[in-house]
Amino acid sequence: MKNLMRSSIAAICVIVLLSAFVMPSAIVEWERTTADFGTIKKGEPVSEKFFFTNKSDQPITIIKTKTSCGCTVTEHTKSEIAPGEKGYVKAQYNAAKVGAFTKTVQVFTSADENPFTLTIKGVVE
Repeated sequence: MKNLMRSSIAAICVIVLLSAFVMPSAIVEWERTTADFGTIKKGEPVSEKFFFTNKSDQPITIIKTKTSCGCTVTEHTKSEIAPGEKGYVKAQYNAAKVGAFTKTVQVFTSADENPFTLTIKGVVE
C-alpha cells in the first residue's frame, strides 16, 4: 500500500512539473498568404491587405515585418490581437520596373519564433 501511494505521488509530481513547462500554443490562421495582382501599369502602386485570426488562447502582437525589396512597404495591426480577433498586414508594391515580379513579406509575431511569409506577384506593363 505504501509503495502504491509513493508511486501515485511521484506520478502526480512528474505530471505537474511537465505541465509547467508546456506553453500554450499561439496559432495564427491566415485567410490567404498570396495575392496575385495580375497585369498592372508601371508607376501605379498596388496594395493588398492580408487578414489573419488569432486562434490561440493568448493575445499576440506583430513584432515587425521585413520585405524582400525596397519596392514593397507594409503597415500592420499595431495593437495586441486578442484570442479570436483579426489582424492584418498590408503590402504595397511600387511598380517601377516592367516585367513579372514576385515579392515576399516576412511577418514576425509573438506567436512563433519563425516568421510567416506572405507573397505578392504580378506583371508590370
